[in-house]
Amino acid sequence: MLNKKGSDIWSGALNAVQEAKGINPVVLDLVDHCSWTDYMIVVTATSRIHLRGIYQKVLDLLKEDKHLFVRNGKGTKDENQWILMDCGSLVIQIQTAEAREYYDLEGVWFKAERLFTEEDYSSSSSSSSKS
Repeated sequence: MLNKKGSDIWSGALNAVQEAKGINPVVLDLVDHCSWTDYMIVVTATSRIHLRGIYQKVLDLLKEDKHLFVRNGKGTKDENQWILMDCGSLVIQIQTAEAREYYDLEGVWFKAERLFTEEDYSSSSSSSSKS
């Protein structure tokens, strides 16, 4: 179970991303670093179909969430490389590997604390399976 800063805001979306088999999700804490959002999830998709699949999984979750909604209707979509979902206090960036490497959002926000990385998930899964 996640018990980190802001996890009440981003954990549901992160779970949706993971259920959709998003690759290497990272949650960034932007509270002290920008004025337009508090948290950002960056995740990689393996293909255009996977990109849309992750997007749809998160969109389905947001339809049920009383606190988050996609501000710009359905999300800004470049079906080939990148989908940006602006949910107010949470922004979700779903990118192909090429787009993620090229735009390097984690590098842009290098001062932001990483609240979740795939390594966190792997280490907590392996330690809980040993129990």
